Amino acid sequence: MMTRTDNDQDLGLSTLLEVRDELGLHVSDELVRKIHAIQKKYQFEQDRTLSHQATERLIDETLDQSA
Repeated sequence: MMTRTDNDQDLGLSTLLEVRDELGLHVSDELVRKIHAIQKKYQFEQDRTLSHQATERLIDETLDQSA
């Protein structure tokens, strides 16, 4: 059974994917999902640099793999 939190997470991710499509951005579903997961993980942390650093590492790794 889905909880309210599960529905909220699905709504947030769905919204990100829809906006990506509306803007015509060439960003993979996998990357959007991973960035969403990072944001969810660190959303209540006082130190905002944690999510920024994790997202930056993920983007760097993704770019290195595609080069």
